[in-house]
Amino acid sequence: MTSETQEKVEKEDEQTKIQKIYDHTRIITHREQRLKVNFLLLVYWFPAYIYDYWLQFPSYDGVHVFSDFLSNWGQTIILLHLLFSLFMDLIPDEDRDSLKFYHNIFTQIAVVQAFIVSALFWGLLGDRPMDWQSIHEHAINVIVMMTSYFVSEVRFRKRDCVIFYGYGWLYMANTYWAYLRNRDSIYSILAWGETDKPSTFP
Repeated sequence: MTSETQEKVEKEDEQTKIQKIYDHTRIITHREQRLKVNFLLLVYWFPAYIYDYWLQFPSYDGVHVFSDFLSNWGQTIILLHLLFSLFMDLIPDEDRDSLKFYHNIFTQIAVVQAFIVSALFWGLLGDRPMDWQSIHEHAINVIVMMTSYFVSEVRFRKRDCVIFYGYGWLYMANTYWAYLRNRDSIYSILAWGETDKPSTFP
């Protein structure tokens, strides 16, 4: 090997090392960014979630409980998403790779349900007055989820749509369970019985 060839090889090796260092630094920087963003979001969301739960305990309207409402499903999913995201960026890479698939699915559900909850609420709002609870559950939820999503590595694919159908049917099963427990008419547009008085949209 001539000195010129050896020098070229050494230069390529050096560039490869520099690229690896750059890639590693970029990964660490993105991970630190996600940790900071999701932690700050959790600083708001966790106490807000507890306060909202307290406002609805033991019952929102004297009949229905916290888990009956789609809005509460949504804010619970968001809380779990933020905790899961922080956990993912704190564990070693080998453990993170094994959980990445499940984290992707959970994030996709959290993003889509936030938009669905908000769209249903604002679309069926009518003349109800605005309060903190309504804004938190149906507006800030989208802001929190989109902020977290934009710093994540999760992307959507067409085949992922089946997950959202599954989530929807799971909630429908929950409403039927509520009906069997004498908590029907969670929403005026969703009642399994015919004689129950519908509640207002939460």
